[in-house]
Amino acid sequence: MYSLSVSEDSAYHAPTRDSGLEAAGPISWGTHFCQFYSSKDDLFETIVPYMKAGLEANEFCLWLTSPAVIDAREAEAALRRAVPDLDRYLAERRIEFAECGQWYQDGGRFDANNALKSLLELTGMALKQGFDGLRAAGSGALAWLEQERLEEYIRYESDLDRAVSTRRMLVLCPYPLGKCGPREIIDAAANHEFALMRGAKGWHVL
Repeated sequence: MYSLSVSEDSAYHAPTRDSGLEAAGPISWGTHFCQFYSSKDDLFETIVPYMKAGLEANEFCLWLTSPAVIDAREAEAALRRAVPDLDRYLAERRIEFAECGQWYQDGGRFDANNALKSLLELTGMALKQGFDGLRAAGSGALAWLEQERLEEYIRYESDLDRAVSTRRMLVLCPYPLGKCGPREIIDAAANHEFALMRGAKGWHVL
């Protein structure tokens, strides 16, 4: 059982937030959703406008990167093209780029408890510093994860879903279609409020 040390708040009663995503539209605090992606471009198409909307809405933004998919330099460069004043946001510490392997691992092993604890503590810090809440997204959380630990990650997502649902948090979790079989897709959908997937006419909500 994970220690949810940051107190719950009135997330359900808070006004909606701009997701930055046409397919998703406005979303409420406490939204934990996923994206099934096939390419790096898929990730840029969603995470960049999602982060841009968060920066413009006084939210603290966390982008978890992965050298195997999108590294921190690529993420920052992509966001800079959409956010001309990114340097100001960086100087004001409104956004953090962190590497997935370091965020989720402790001593080289996946540590779900520490990852969730860190995310909740970061949310608490953001609120104390005057931000409206925390907006987070990953871009390669499964790229480094051993197949035998995938079930542990799915359980972590279930606990994360419960934690996010009552807090001023928005969390986007991308899943690579190439690494997901039917069971992983079903589990991911069950642990998130909704899923984004690209169709013939662009992104749509499942």
